[in-house]
Amino acid sequence: MAIVMHPADLFQCLYRGATGLRTIRLDPYRRRAGLRGDDPGRRLGGNPGGKLMSKSTILVVEDHRPLLMGIRDILETAGYSTFIASNGVEALEVMEQTLPDLIVADIMMPALDGYGLYERVRNHPDWSSIPVIFLTSKAEQEDILRSEALGVDGYITKPFDPNELLVMLRTLLAQQEEKLD
Repeated sequence: MAIVMHPADLFQCLYRGATGLRTIRLDPYRRRAGLRGDDPGRRLGGNPGGKLMSKSTILVVEDHRPLLMGIRDILETAGYSTFIASNGVEALEVMEQTLPDLIVADIMMPALDGYGLYERVRNHPDWSSIPVIFLTSKAEQEDILRSEALGVDGYITKPFDPNELLVMLRTLLAQQEEKLD
């Protein structure tokens, strides 16, 4: 007998037993995106103009392969196109070939960590406006404050609820689209 699991369920199973969930600036994201409290993935009033339904491209940067694949599956199930990289150097190589709409990156990675990746993205003329979310196990106040001081667009600590990530993604992408209009 086969057990069929939704990618989000599989992802949550990978981190079962871990404690804590911390998301910075979530409530403003939820309100700004017009999301219902009972269902973080649903917009109020439908999807006027179809703006949030366009297939956005997300670059996921994570050195733990099972987690990388889990995040990719969650995002693709939610309708996003994804590119993946296992460290900051690989992420920069991917970005030389294709421009993502948003980056989700771990902080602690080999070769080039999340902070180094963030600085290079912000200092590159073609990439500086790409929103960056840190998805990390670094839950110390010092790391959170450092990220906020740098201007990181979102910070979520592991383990996390995939819906929290999806809400933040939708909101940042909507804000990005508003800037372009």
